[in-house]
Amino acid sequence: LKGHKKIAIITGEEENFSAGERLKGYKNAMKDHKIPIFDRYIYKNSYDLEGGYNSFKKIISDKKNMPTAVLISNYFMAVGAIIAINENNISIPDDISIICFDDLELSKVFKPKLTSVSQSSKGIGMNAAKMLLDRIDSNNKIGTRTVRVPVKITVNDSIKAL
Repeated sequence: LKGHKKIAIITGEEENFSAGERLKGYKNAMKDHKIPIFDRYIYKNSYDLEGGYNSFKKIISDKKNMPTAVLISNYFMAVGAIIAINENNISIPDDISIICFDDLELSKVFKPKLTSVSQSSKGIGMNAAKMLLDRIDSNNKIGTRTVRVPVKITVNDSIKAL
Protein backbone atom coordinates (compact mmCIF):
# COMPACT_ATOMS: atom_id res chain seq x y z
CA LEU A 1 0.00 0.00 0.00
CA LYS A 2 2.45 2.57 -1.26
CA GLY A 3 2.19 5.89 0.49
CA HIS A 4 -0.73 4.97 2.75
CA LYS A 5 -0.34 5.93 6.41
CA LYS A 6 -3.97 5.70 7.56
CA ILE A 7 -4.63 1.98 7.17
CA ALA A 8 -7.55 0.32 8.92
CA ILE A 9 -8.31 -3.36 9.44
CA ILE A 10 -11.69 -5.05 9.52
CA THR A 11 -11.32 -8.37 11.29
CA GLY A 12 -13.17 -10.90 13.38
CA GLU A 13 -13.12 -11.14 17.14
CA GLU A 14 -9.78 -12.31 18.53
CA GLU A 15 -11.35 -15.54 19.84
CA ASN A 16 -11.30 -16.60 16.17
CA PHE A 17 -7.73 -17.86 15.74
CA SER A 18 -7.21 -16.64 12.18
CA ALA A 19 -8.72 -13.24 13.01
CA GLY A 20 -6.33 -12.87 15.93
CA GLU A 21 -3.35 -13.91 13.81
CA ARG A 22 -4.29 -11.52 11.03
CA LEU A 23 -4.64 -8.68 13.52
CA LYS A 24 -1.17 -9.51 14.90
CA GLY A 25 0.18 -9.51 11.34
CA TYR A 26 -1.40 -6.12 10.66
CA LYS A 27 0.14 -4.65 13.81
CA ASN A 28 3.56 -6.15 13.05
CA ALA A 29 3.50 -4.83 9.47
CA MET A 30 2.49 -1.37 10.67
CA LYS A 31 5.34 -1.36 13.21
CA ASP A 32 7.83 -2.68 10.62
CA HIS A 33 6.94 0.23 8.32
CA LYS A 34 6.88 2.75 11.19
CA ILE A 35 3.21 3.55 10.63
CA PRO A 36 1.31 4.51 13.79
CA ILE A 37 -1.39 2.09 14.97
CA PHE A 38 -4.60 3.77 16.11
CA ASP A 39 -7.40 1.92 17.89
CA ARG A 40 -9.88 3.89 15.78
CA TYR A 41 -8.57 1.97 12.73
CA ILE A 42 -9.15 -1.49 14.23
CA TYR A 43 -12.67 -2.80 13.63
CA LYS A 44 -13.60 -6.16 15.19
CA ASN A 45 -16.90 -7.74 14.33
CA SER A 46 -18.48 -11.05 13.39
CA TYR A 47 -16.38 -12.85 10.79
CA ASP A 48 -19.09 -12.67 8.11
CA LEU A 49 -20.82 -10.43 5.58
CA GLU A 50 -22.78 -8.55 8.24
CA GLY A 51 -19.61 -7.93 10.26
CA GLY A 52 -17.90 -6.43 7.23
CA TYR A 53 -20.92 -4.28 6.43
CA ASN A 54 -21.32 -2.95 9.98
CA SER A 55 -17.60 -2.30 10.35
CA PHE A 56 -17.43 -0.31 7.14
CA LYS A 57 -20.47 1.72 8.16
CA LYS A 58 -18.53 2.67 11.33
CA ILE A 59 -15.51 3.64 9.22
CA ILE A 60 -17.51 6.05 7.08
CA SER A 61 -19.37 7.51 10.06
CA ASP A 62 -16.15 9.31 11.07
CA LYS A 63 -15.35 11.17 7.83
CA LYS A 64 -12.72 13.32 9.57
CA ASN A 65 -10.61 10.26 10.45
CA MET A 66 -11.43 8.05 7.48
CA PRO A 67 -8.53 5.78 6.51
CA THR A 68 -7.10 5.83 2.99
CA ALA A 69 -6.84 2.03 2.89
CA VAL A 70 -8.58 -0.92 4.56
CA LEU A 71 -7.31 -4.46 5.01
CA ILE A 72 -10.24 -6.85 5.31
CA SER A 73 -9.60 -10.18 7.05
CA ASN A 74 -11.74 -12.45 4.92
CA TYR A 75 -13.74 -12.61 1.73
CA PHE A 76 -17.17 -12.60 3.39
CA MET A 77 -16.37 -9.48 5.38
CA ALA A 78 -15.11 -7.88 2.15
CA VAL A 79 -18.46 -8.56 0.45
CA GLY A 80 -20.26 -6.81 3.32
CA ALA A 81 -17.86 -3.87 3.21
CA ILE A 82 -18.32 -3.51 -0.55
CA ILE A 83 -22.10 -3.43 -0.11
CA ALA A 84 -21.66 -0.52 2.34
CA ILE A 85 -19.18 1.14 -0.02
CA ASN A 86 -21.62 0.93 -2.94
CA GLU A 87 -24.56 2.18 -0.82
CA ASN A 88 -22.55 5.27 0.05
CA ASN A 89 -21.21 6.02 -3.44
CA ILE A 90 -17.60 5.58 -2.35
CA SER A 91 -15.15 4.85 -5.14
CA ILE A 92 -12.59 2.04 -4.94
CA PRO A 93 -9.70 2.94 -5.27
CA ASP A 94 -10.21 6.69 -5.77
CA ASP A 95 -11.76 7.32 -2.33
CA ILE A 96 -10.43 4.28 -0.48
CA SER A 97 -8.10 1.38 -1.27
CA ILE A 98 -9.14 -2.16 -0.35
CA ILE A 99 -7.05 -5.29 0.14
CA CYS A 100 -8.62 -8.56 1.23
CA PHE A 101 -7.46 -11.88 2.63
CA ASP A 102 -8.63 -14.93 0.67
CA ASP A 103 -8.23 -14.95 -3.09
CA LEU A 104 -11.41 -16.71 -4.11
CA GLU A 105 -12.37 -17.15 -7.75
CA LEU A 106 -15.64 -15.37 -7.02
CA SER A 107 -13.75 -12.19 -6.15
CA LYS A 108 -13.01 -11.74 -9.85
CA VAL A 109 -16.61 -10.59 -10.40
CA PHE A 110 -16.03 -7.41 -8.39
CA LYS A 111 -15.40 -4.17 -10.20
CA PRO A 112 -12.71 -3.19 -9.57
CA LYS A 113 -11.01 -6.54 -9.01
CA LEU A 114 -9.88 -6.84 -5.40
CA THR A 115 -6.24 -6.93 -4.44
CA SER A 116 -5.84 -9.99 -2.25
CA VAL A 117 -3.56 -11.85 0.13
CA SER A 118 -3.80 -15.63 -0.03
CA GLN A 119 -2.17 -18.64 1.55
CA SER A 120 -1.76 -22.06 0.00
CA SER A 121 -4.43 -24.38 1.43
CA LYS A 122 -2.28 -27.26 0.26
CA GLY A 123 0.74 -25.86 2.13
CA ILE A 124 -1.30 -25.38 5.30
CA GLY A 125 -2.68 -28.93 5.02
CA MET A 126 0.75 -30.45 4.42
CA ASN A 127 2.23 -28.63 7.42
CA ALA A 128 -0.68 -29.71 9.63
CA ALA A 129 -0.33 -33.34 8.51
CA LYS A 130 3.44 -33.30 9.10
CA MET A 131 2.99 -31.83 12.58
CA LEU A 132 0.36 -34.45 13.42
CA LEU A 133 2.59 -37.31 12.20
CA ASP A 134 5.58 -35.90 14.11
CA ARG A 135 3.46 -35.74 17.26
CA ILE A 136 2.26 -39.33 16.78
CA ASP A 137 5.82 -40.56 16.14
CA SER A 138 7.10 -38.85 19.30
CA ASN A 139 4.24 -40.02 21.55
CA ASN A 140 3.09 -36.42 22.09
CA LYS A 141 6.53 -35.28 23.30
CA ILE A 142 6.74 -32.43 20.79
CA GLY A 143 5.57 -29.09 22.12
CA THR A 144 3.75 -26.43 20.18
CA ARG A 145 5.51 -24.67 17.36
CA THR A 146 4.83 -21.89 14.93
CA VAL A 147 4.89 -22.59 11.22
CA ARG A 148 4.88 -19.71 8.79
CA VAL A 149 3.12 -20.35 5.51
CA PRO A 150 4.13 -18.00 2.68
CA VAL A 151 1.50 -15.63 1.37
CA LYS A 152 0.86 -14.50 -2.17
CA ILE A 153 -0.29 -10.96 -2.89
CA THR A 154 -2.32 -10.56 -6.06
CA VAL A 155 -2.32 -6.88 -6.97
CA ASN A 156 -5.45 -5.87 -8.84
CA ASP A 157 -7.38 -2.64 -9.27
CA SER A 158 -8.60 -1.94 -5.72
CA ILE A 159 -5.54 -0.08 -4.45
CA LYS A 160 -4.13 3.29 -5.39
CA ALA A 161 -0.68 4.59 -4.55
CA LEU A 162 -0.64 7.89 -2.66
